[in-house]
Order: sequence, then structure tokens, then C-alpha cells
Amino acid sequence: MFIQTSMIKKLSGTIAFPISDHYPTYALIENGFKKCQRPPIYKRYNHNFQLDDYITDLSVAMQELLYNQDPNTHFNAFLNIFLACINKHSPMKKNSTKQNHQSKPWLTKHLLMEIQKKHRHYRKFHKNPQNLDIKHKLKSLCNAITHEKEKLKKQYFGQQFNIHQSNPAQTWNLANKLMGKSYTKYMPNLITCPLTQNQSSDLQQISNIFNQYFASVG
Repeated sequence: MFIQTSMIKKLSGTIAFPISDHYPTYALIENGFKKCQRPPIYKRYNHNFQLDDYITDLSVAMQELLYNQDPNTHFNAFLNIFLACINKHSPMKKNSTKQNHQSKPWLTKHLLMEIQKKHRHYRKFHKNPQNLDIKHKLKSLCNAITHEKEKLKKQYFGQQFNIHQSNPAQTWNLANKLMGKSYTKYMPNLITCPLTQNQSSDLQQISNIFNQYFASVG
């Protein structure tokens, strides 16, 4: 095999397996490209936004510009005041919707599209809460999505329990995941002996402290 450069790591050879009239050859090449990580997406959180409070705070903060007579710094001062006020009433928050969806494998592509549709209807209703037609569509869509999510979740865990029915460890993991429980193995670095009140970080001494305690209890 021939390639145009020798500056990359490569591994090639021949597989000694007579699957045809000649031995197959292979080549493993590291392309050196790293997976591009998508930057996080931030959005304005406007759920608690109050227009009157925002205008009041902005008006009070703008009073500082009356004492600024330097035109070179006037705009920067205005921009800093405006951004500080808008960040107070409408802060930026990281959008973690994709991560949440990835942790729920029973969500189908169609259901994710319906969830996005629900979000669009919610934004419309938030801008015009008096529109009963949008409110009715949003309520119907929410009920349909909730019903479909419960149905898909039940089917997913039913299939997983059938697949891992002979694996007790995986079965317990599925049960804990279904109940929303998560356990992590934790070993304290420092432990206090209840008999002598002495602290120790040595694993052998920690083991002896447990043995002494349970022996005394028995």
C-alpha cells in the first residue's frame, strides 16, 4: 500500500486467512483529527422578567451618565450600565436540553420534534397569554407528549429487563435508574474510631477500626 505522506502513524499488514484466492491486506491510519466539541449554547432566561422593574432600575442607573461629560467614555459607560441591568433581569443560562435528552434513550426523534414544537407554542403563549387558541393547543400538545413519553419509557424498560433478566447486577441498575436512584462507590479518606475517638487515614487501620467496632457491638 502506498500513501502520500510518512508523517502520520500507520500500521499495515496481511491477514493470513484464505477467504479468497489471495490474502487480504489492511492499513490502520491515525488521521490526527480530534473530534470538534460544539461550544455551549447560552440563552436569556426571561421567565421572571418584569418590564416595569427593568425600566425603573435602568432609569436609576442611567442617572450616573449625567455626571459624565467625557464623550470618549460616555458610550462605554452607557453600554456597561445597560448590560448590567439586562443581565440582572434577564440572565444568561446554559442550555442543557440536548444533554438531558441524551440521558433518556427512550425519547424518539419524532417525540423530540414534538417537544420542540411544544417549546415554540409555549413561547407564543408567554408573549400572548390571553390567546385561548394557543393555550388550548399547548395543553393538548403537553398531554399528548406526556402520554407518549410514559408509553415509550415503559416499552424501553420492559425490553431492557427482558434482555438482562439473567444479569442481576444490570437488573438492579435498571431498577435504580427507573426509580431515579444513583449510587456511587465511596470510601472515606478519614475515619474516626468510635471507641478511642482517634482519626486515621490508613486503609489497614480503617479496616481494623471497623472490625473492632462491629466486634464490640456483637
